[in-house]
Parts: sequence; structure tokens; C-alpha cells
Amino acid sequence: MSALDERPGTSDDEVRRLWDGNAEVWARQVRAGYDPFRDLYHHPTFFELAGDLSGRDVLDAGCGEGRTARILARQGARVTGVDISERMIELAGAEEEREPLGIRYEAASIAKMPMLGDDSFDAVVAIMALMDCADYEGALPEIARVLRPGGTFAYMICHPCFMHGHLGWGKQDGKHIAIRVANYLDEPETRSRWTFAAAPDRDEVEPFEVVYFNRMLAGYLNPLPRHGFVIEEIAEPAPSDEACRAEPRLRKYQGIPHVLAVRAILDPAP
Repeated sequence: MSALDERPGTSDDEVRRLWDGNAEVWARQVRAGYDPFRDLYHHPTFFELAGDLSGRDVLDAGCGEGRTARILARQGARVTGVDISERMIELAGAEEEREPLGIRYEAASIAKMPMLGDDSFDAVVAIMALMDCADYEGALPEIARVLRPGGTFAYMICHPCFMHGHLGWGKQDGKHIAIRVANYLDEPETRSRWTFAAAPDRDEVEPFEVVYFNRMLAGYLNPLPRHGFVIEEIAEPAPSDEACRAEPRLRKYQGIPHVLAVRAILDPAP
């Protein structure tokens, strides 16, 4: 991953443009299995936190090309996927036509989903998407609106304490033992260009360009109760030994978590 450089004032329109540009290569490489972090680490630990969603109406907020939505549908959930990238939604829809799983897809910002009715879902999930959301706090009342009282809101993000202002790893005897972090309190908007390291054609494709909204831990957690959510569990999961054997680059995150996961419920009290 390249060094990060600040890009202040990024809007939904810019986020949409970037992910539309990433969509073709992203979908092809993810579907080919070149995102082992998600397959071996993010998904297994997130689904354990989120719990059994089979038979539930579930919104996948920031669904991208639909990988998580398809997993949930195969597990028996009734899934709707929403993503800001129209091209990602087109690719997700094409996969739904190829293998129908009953998933509905809509192109929209998760901060503005007028096509979805009030009290429509038992659960809203967002896996590694909210760092890319220009208006996180603006999205929370919209998520609360579409959730049924007592419904679950579960999300996973890059850990803000370690990935925000990440300046590189410290090593000792060849092992990763520390992360250098700076400017944590600044909350800058940053942009990065990178590729999946596992992809065999990584040197032949244009790197993904993404913008991150580097909120502090307080910036993610404090707004939840203001919008009617009660936090049930916070997790800082490590990849399993099995995952690390399959993908050795994960091992450094057994000491410093790459992700933070939160499960909250929409307070059913009037």
C-alpha cells in the first residue's frame, strides 16, 4: 500500500466515482479468491459476532459486488444489498441473474435510501464499508429507520486505533511487533492506491483508488446511542491459526487487530 495523502472534503459523488472505477477489477479478483483477508479473517469473525441471520430480512449496507450478500442468502437470509457504486450494483445484479438467490440490489448512498420502507429489516450488516462512507453519522438514522425495533446493526471496520494514521510496522527479529501511528486526533480524509497482493496479475492492472474517512474510535461509537442503538458487543478479533497457516500475512494481526466489530440493537423502547 502506498503512502496516504490527504484529500479534504470528499463527497458521496467522489466515493461513487472511485468505486465505479474499481468495480470491474475488484469483482473479478474477489470472485477469483484473491481477497484472503476477507475470506479467511473478516467474514468468519464477523458472522460469529452477527449471529444466525437465517430466515431474517437483512440489509447488506455497502454490499459492493455482492459477495457478502450471496453468503447470507445461501445461509437462508432474505437479503437486500445497497451500494453507492452503480457499477458494483450492476455486477452484483448480473451475478444474481446467473445464480438466482432472491437478492434485491439497489444503488444508493446508505445515508439516503428512500426506496426502502420503514421497519423493513431484522438486521443491517456492513462489512468493511463504513470507512468509505462520507457521512457515517448521517447514515445511522437511515439505518435506524429501516430497522425494526429490536433489530440488529452489526458492522466491521478497519480498527481506527491502529489503521488510522498507520505509518508502517515495527519489526524485531523479522517479526511484526508494533504499528507506528501518528495524527490520530486529526481525523483526516485520506486516499490510497493498492492492489490485492494475492492476485497473480497485480502488476498488470490499475491499482484500486479508495478514500478513507479516518474517524476515531469515539467517532464510530458515540453516535450510536444518539440514534437509538444499544451496543451489545464490541470485538477486536484476531485471525485464527488456521487462517494464518493459509495466509501467512495475517499472522501479524494476531497481536494487533486489523479490525473492530460492533453489534448493536435498535432500542425497542418507545
